[in-house]
Amino acid sequence: GRRRTDVQAQAVRAARWLGIADSSIERMTEALCAAIRPDGSLPFDPEEHHAPANTWCTLFTAEALAKSPDSREMPT
Repeated sequence: GRRRTDVQAQAVRAARWLGIADSSIERMTEALCAAIRPDGSLPFDPEEHHAPANTWCTLFTAEALAKSPDSREMPT
């Protein structure tokens, strides 16, 4: 199936808010970081080489990566 960056980012965001840290969350975090383009955007499917940037994927990833694993505050 397709690796949807929006779903991965939401999973990482929720896991960090809930204080869950395991290897699957780490792998999703690494995959998100690898999908970030030089301009900071992300595509819906990182395996599509010419896919347009997706606003939701980029926003969800920014929130997920901004969330400290040891903080229970949601980013604003």
